[in-house]
Amino acid sequence: MARVATGCEDQGLQPRKPLGQILLEMGAVSSAQLQEALKRQQEQIVPRLGVILVKLGYATRAIVYQALARQFSIPFISLADLWIPLHVLKAVPAREAFRNVLVPIAADERSVTVALSEPQGLDVLEHLRATLNCGVTCVLATPEDVRNAILCHYPKVATMGMPAERLPVGEILQQMGSVSGHEVREALQRQHERPRKMLGEILVELGHATVRDVYEALAWQLMIPFMALDQLTIDPAVINLVPRSVAVENRVCPVKADGKTVTLAVADPLDLFTLDNLQFILNLNLDCVLATPDDVLDAIRRHYPAE
Repeated sequence: MARVATGCEDQGLQPRKPLGQILLEMGAVSSAQLQEALKRQQEQIVPRLGVILVKLGYATRAIVYQALARQFSIPFISLADLWIPLHVLKAVPAREAFRNVLVPIAADERSVTVALSEPQGLDVLEHLRATLNCGVTCVLATPEDVRNAILCHYPKVATMGMPAERLPVGEILQQMGSVSGHEVREALQRQHERPRKMLGEILVELGHATVRDVYEALAWQLMIPFMALDQLTIDPAVINLVPRSVAVENRVCPVKADGKTVTLAVADPLDLFTLDNLQFILNLNLDCVLATPDDVLDAIRRHYPAE
């Protein structure tokens, strides 16, 4: 059986250079920014330098993960525009993809390549080798890219047989590297004092997470793809499928269409009454992606003519 090839097997996936040094070499951060982040890391109970750099606005999560890929000598890939063929998806059962938070991106008779967001996940790769009985190689991607690729590519029936319980949003945010355990515990304590507040709202109020972070975590919790709309240009033919008055009143924006099915960006996927009503009004099959409330409203303003 082939070994797991990541480019640094002999080191046991041990990093070769400090992450900060790699980011400096990439020109992604300045020396002053790095020193400030390192100081914050010593003062706070936040183990990951990359998390602090993102929170300070000095680096994007994608940049941090590109640096992590260099650190562990693993290729980095953006999954945003990657379409994965069905035969590749079949190489890794849906249950394994959801449980281990990884997605196959290439496969042949002897091996499969998976995208994951944890470069130290050697135990996961060993498990896959044993389960799939083939060689496994890996590439690195951001947590949101991996989770969204799973939700977008595996059919909805893929979640059948999955555990019924959902991970708490706080735990998902920790897995994404958006918050620390200390920050979640602080927010939970605040929530105990303000029980009507959602944990995600409190994390945003405390400055520990962004609204987008929280909605990405909600998307994974609800098994709905997340979509960032700020840079998206939507085909006018798709926009015309939903009248402006309907989009504004229900705070939804059509983002793509396939035959008699239109995909709506929504900020509240649990409002089943509204979705059922929309399906009746539009006489179309509806699918949903999750987006932040501000993104939905901004997309409506940008794509519909003002009245």
